[in-house]
Amino acid sequence: MSLRLPKYEMYEEGSQLRRSSKGITSCIVEGYGRRRYKSDFIKFLVYAHASCDETILHLNFLNDTHRLNKNEMKSFFDSYN
Repeated sequence: MSLRLPKYEMYEEGSQLRRSSKGITSCIVEGYGRRRYKSDFIKFLVYAHASCDETILHLNFLNDTHRLNKNEMKSFFDSYN
């Protein structure tokens, strides 16, 4: 979806959206790799949650400023919530 945005948004907000959504799984994986250390594990899960919140913020911004497929956006919001 982010690659279908207008060019000026694809490189700005679209890029932020892609990076924050990738950050969720990256933090979970890194935290799992450090699961021996409970505080590190928890820290990376907190980072993953923050990246998820950031992704929702970018989705809200795009939803408010562009005509996007409502069903597709609802699916994204449901998934990230």
